[in-house]
Amino acid sequence: MVVKLHNLVVKYMNKAIDIEEWEDIRKKYFEYSYLAFMTLCAHELKTDCTADEIDKIIGLNDIVEESILQYVMKIADSYEFISEILSIINDYEDIDINCLYQNYIAADFSVAGGEVKFEGGKDNRDILGSYYTQEEFAYEITQKAIEEFLDDNKEEIKELKIADYSCGGGAFLTAACQICNQKRINAYIYGYDVDPIAVMITRHRLHLEKGLKYKIVLGNPLLIKKNDIEPLEKFKRAEIGRFYSLEMGVASQDNVMIALGNPPWEKIRFEEKKFLMHYVDGQEIGTKEGREKYIQKISKSNKAFYHCFISDYEKAKSLIKKEGCFYESSCGELNTYAIFTEFCRNRVCNRGVIGLIVKSSLIKIPVYSACYIRACHMPLKQRRFHYVPIHG
Repeated sequence: MVVKLHNLVVKYMNKAIDIEEWEDIRKKYFEYSYLAFMTLCAHELKTDCTADEIDKIIGLNDIVEESILQYVMKIADSYEFISEILSIINDYEDIDINCLYQNYIAADFSVAGGEVKFEGGKDNRDILGSYYTQEEFAYEITQKAIEEFLDDNKEEIKELKIADYSCGGGAFLTAACQICNQKRINAYIYGYDVDPIAVMITRHRLHLEKGLKYKIVLGNPLLIKKNDIEPLEKFKRAEIGRFYSLEMGVASQDNVMIALGNPPWEKIRFEEKKFLMHYVDGQEIGTKEGREKYIQKISKSNKAFYHCFISDYEKAKSLIKKEGCFYESSCGELNTYAIFTEFCRNRVCNRGVIGLIVKSSLIKIPVYSACYIRACHMPLKQRRFHYVPIHG
């Protein structure tokens, strides 16, 4: 099914794009991908739906904001494209939308011979930090975290506040919803991600679970802001890949009882070669000198698009290093797994629990290890979090 989706997206991209404009290529890639997965979500809610019902189904179930729905439905040939997606879907049963999306983004788009194609590669996936967490593993970690919190807090808990600050397709939050429903515990679920498709999939999954309140927000929680901009404005930045634009910042929920997730394991920096590989033959940009020469001769619009990313990363790194909540992890070259871990530690309440999948280097590398080892060796009543080993 992934190959069929890729082929259809490429077909519509090549009809609609200006092949000389990098921003337009990136934008159309995302927009048709978004329409495809929006159709998958709608079809799961109403299996006999038609193309002209998709936006209504998604809107009525609060899976996508109305302003974004209106925007994406204006994409060139949107209804024709949706009809073809429905034809593909009808050939399959029991589609796991989250797993399908992970396989979908495992191949990158690139320009070759004057048209767009999909091929092996994971540059876009690396930038998103989007790697599939097995549902069973996410469930086990979530269950341990919830049970530990309940064991450590014997007083009556009226409502759990549970957050995943890099929620992806919602594996941890779906598990949290299922466990809380089983235990008859009221909970408020919070999720954040820079990828609008991941946000949509998570909302869809939680909607299907029912029973709990949730708030899933598009944005980058590492870029702390007091007030969010309109969802459509963040969507427009995300669709062209500007995940570290300061406008992607969010005012995320703090004082949560449980923080969960598998945060991205990437360095916060502009990967010039990976960026250019989408639009340029690899041989021409294989060396730093070659890339410098190539950048000098590109169009003004492509040069402006290129420099937006450089500026975004510089401003984001500067902001993160100034934030007090990243004091222990914002040293040297910024690594997201360390920063997200400290961020979660500062977002949970005094007796809160954190259940994250993180690299062992968080303990082993001297620049990070001291503060985390000190936290782990505190008495239980004083420490903010501790590590629970998961085997297998």
